[in-house]
Amino acid sequence: YNLTTALRARGGHTLGVALGRGFYGLSPADTKYWGSAPWLGSPRFLLKLEITYTDGTHDTIVSNNSWQAHDGPTTSDSIYLGESYDARLVQGGWDRPGFHATGWQPATELPAPTSNLRSERMAPIRVVDTMRANQITNPKPGVYVFKFPVVTAGWAQLRVRGPAGTQVTLRYGEQLRADGTVNNDGDPGLTNGPIQTDRYILSSDPGVQTWQPGFSYKGFQYIQVDGYPGVPDAQDVQAEIVHSDVTSIGTFSSSNPLLNTINDNTRRTILNNLHSILTDSPEFEKRGWLDDASILSATTTDNFQMLNFYRNWLTSIQQNQNSNGAGVELSPNPFPAGYTDPEWAGAIVLLPWQIYQDYGDQEILSTSFDSMAKYVDYLTTQATSYIQPGFYGDWASPNPDPVHETAAFAPPEGPQLTASAYYYKEADDTAQAARVLGRATDAAHFSQLADRIKAAFNAKFLDTADGIYHTDQAVGYRQASNALPLTFGLVPAGLVGKVAANLAADVEAHGNHLNTGDAGTKELLPALSEHGYADVAYAVATQTTYPSWGYQIGLGATTLWERWEKVSRSYDHAFQGTIDDWFYRDLVGIKPAAPGYAQITVHPYVPGGLSHAAATLDTAHGSVRSSWTKIGGKLHLHVTLPVNTSATVHVPLFGHGEGTAPAGSQLVRIDSHEAVYTVGSGTWEFTSNDPPVTMAGSPDASVANRPMR
Repeated sequence: YNLTTALRARGGHTLGVALGRGFYGLSPADTKYWGSAPWLGSPRFLLKLEITYTDGTHDTIVSNNSWQAHDGPTTSDSIYLGESYDARLVQGGWDRPGFHATGWQPATELPAPTSNLRSERMAPIRVVDTMRANQITNPKPGVYVFKFPVVTAGWAQLRVRGPAGTQVTLRYGEQLRADGTVNNDGDPGLTNGPIQTDRYILSSDPGVQTWQPGFSYKGFQYIQVDGYPGVPDAQDVQAEIVHSDVTSIGTFSSSNPLLNTINDNTRRTILNNLHSILTDSPEFEKRGWLDDASILSATTTDNFQMLNFYRNWLTSIQQNQNSNGAGVELSPNPFPAGYTDPEWAGAIVLLPWQIYQDYGDQEILSTSFDSMAKYVDYLTTQATSYIQPGFYGDWASPNPDPVHETAAFAPPEGPQLTASAYYYKEADDTAQAARVLGRATDAAHFSQLADRIKAAFNAKFLDTADGIYHTDQAVGYRQASNALPLTFGLVPAGLVGKVAANLAADVEAHGNHLNTGDAGTKELLPALSEHGYADVAYAVATQTTYPSWGYQIGLGATTLWERWEKVSRSYDHAFQGTIDDWFYRDLVGIKPAAPGYAQITVHPYVPGGLSHAAATLDTAHGSVRSSWTKIGGKLHLHVTLPVNTSATVHVPLFGHGEGTAPAGSQLVRIDSHEAVYTVGSGTWEFTSNDPPVTMAGSPDASVANRPMR
């Protein structure tokens, strides 16, 4: 931190510090899960202030036992349970020059928590916005409930005037109880009793007192206020929105308001869960489950600048790895690493490769490769004939009983197929990383391993006669069974069309509904779009009955839920947001063709029911934009590329008719469904005829030129 602007021309200066418990100082009484974490300890502080004077001389000030300490007005604080603050205990001017520290004691010197202290190399957590309630109810005498427009993460800013000693209690939650009060019950497996509760005790100051908690954050749409002296209004309890302050780099829009709302909800849910790590929920667990990280990585990088965020988190993930290569399913992790499902622990491989593709950061591969290789080799020791046992599978699939939510999160087809598919992908990603790094021996090893996994996978799960993948469970096939092999490249070339057709047929048999959990949902729409079923994918994306994103939005969702069902534990859970990846990379069609978008693929899949879609993406090379619009029977595709980049542009063609391409573009090929061009930096416009109701014949191969704009 640069403190120069805080200096005064005359007079003394004071450094004042308030310590809270955070995750490091969690009390085992507050949370059952983290109670055994090896890092827990009492809060401690380290400071080194370096001063350079105008004459070139230097001073250094460090924290030591010459500092003085005293209990402050925060009488308790917990990341999960909330905070208590007694304003009567504030010592006025304690952090200002001239304060007489009567009764203060020398600070105690403590050892560093580890010999490997490092700074966080990412955007800090900040208050990024403030939101007022759009509704205030009074369900019981003296009880006021503030409802905010959307589910968010952060805390309340309280304004109150009243007698000294009055206690105001704030309870935060995503849902209400039947009596209209806030439900802030914790998760019995994680916390003891109610969570997310702040208590403020007024001082004798007769004016308006303002307070916000400093050592905990909450997930909520509702704040219940008890004990307020008088009747509060919307300015008295406001929501401060808090998350890691990553930069927004992507935009998406379309002619369908539902898709735009899904995009808004996805972005909001991701931000609500960005608190140094990508958490699974800001209300309950606040844990970094790595399945969420791996399947959401492309969605997050499409929307936000995540390079430093993931660099920082990967260090933690790699430090959690066991010396034998075993990974962890969440990070930070309080337990020793052991076997976990490759979809979850495989983030140690999947994240570095995705980051390299999206940002062109080869250093992330070189610093991560040994961890990647050790993990994949460890998986081989856990496999039986190259088939993984798995654990989680296609997690949180639609429930047979959406009202009562009686089924488990685990999928009925079992975890083997999904786990083995990810085993293949991680071996293949590691082989590709080795080739990038010039590690020929490693590349050959992991490429051969991927080939063996692929052969075993198809021998175990593929029914070549029917063109479906299934397990030997009672429910042996669901949509993820075909979707993952299609997008991961596991399907034999001669069966790709049949497997894709069967996937589309299953979706249609479900009334154009998905039947997937986290892994299958990520791959379903791309698998359909890439194999000729963009209209089926669009029908799934725009569905409004259960299970679908539209179903949740119809019930008032402003964020994504943990379950497809109305009955869900968390209503701020990001892993269903992988549809946003499909918006950018398939519907609008912006993908990296070379690491960091030095070369770009623009390949939109245009469904019949949509008239416009557009996206922008700020890459390491500059801003990329793709948009298409149907006007007067024509499809107009606009592409803008930054300087020193090039792109391969796939222009959809439908039926008979002439298309146009700009001068300077190079036609690569043309067939029955698309024309493919290469272009350089600049703005380009292509047109082709709009799809008729029925498609027949082949397109006119003549392509007219028009000036580049």
